Amino acid sequence: MFRNQARISNLLPTVCLVLLVAAGAAAKESSRVVIEGGALRPLAELGANYDPARLGLGAGDGYEIGAGLRLPLNNSWVISPAFHFADYGRHVLTDAAENEFRTEALSYRTTAELMWIPSVRGKGLRPILAIGCGLYRNRMVGYYDDPAIEERDDTVNTLGWFLRWGFRSRNFEVSFVAHRNEVRTWRYFEAGRQGEYGWHSLSARLGYLMPW
Repeated sequence: MFRNQARISNLLPTVCLVLLVAAGAAAKESSRVVIEGGALRPLAELGANYDPARLGLGAGDGYEIGAGLRLPLNNSWVISPAFHFADYGRHVLTDAAENEFRTEALSYRTTAELMWIPSVRGKGLRPILAIGCGLYRNRMVGYYDDPAIEERDDTVNTLGWFLRWGFRSRNFEVSFVAHRNEVRTWRYFEAGRQGEYGWHSLSARLGYLMPW
C-alpha cells in the first residue's frame, strides 16, 4: 500500500504539469491567482480529546492560509494547483500522570483541484463544485513544561483528497471544503502498534482572485 502511495506521490508533479499545459492551451477565460484564508474544524482522531490509548491528538479549531492558480480549461472547468498551510493551534493538555503537556498540529498541503464554475449571465453568483487531491505533510509537535522530558516533533507524508462547494462573485470566492486524510504511522504515540489516525477536517474559506 505504501509503495503504491509513494509511486502516486512521484507521479503527482508530472500529472500537474500535463494539466497545466492543457489548461494553457485550451483556456477561454484568463488565468487568475487566488489568495485564500479561513477557519478549520478538526475531525476524527485529530480533533478527539488528547488520549494516547485511543490515539486522540487533541487538536482544536484553527486557521488556514494558502495561494494557488485558477487555470481555465473552458468557460466552466478550471484546474487549480495550490498550497495551503493549516494550523490547529497550540493547546495545553494533561496526560495520565497529571503532567501539563502542550501540543501543536500543523499540516502543509500541496494539491491539484478540478473545479466546475459555470458561467452565468450578467454578474450573478457562479456556483463552485470541485474535487481535489494532493500531498499532505502532517506535523505533530508535543512538549512538556519540564525540560527534562524530551520534546516530540513527528511528521508524516500522506495522500489526501477533498471536496469543495461554494460560489464566486466577481473577484471573491466563498467556499466550504471537506478533507479526508488517513494517516498510518508508528509515530505520534508509542502505543506498541501502528496507529491509524484520521486527519480529516472541515474548513470555510474566503478567496480573492487577481489577474495572472
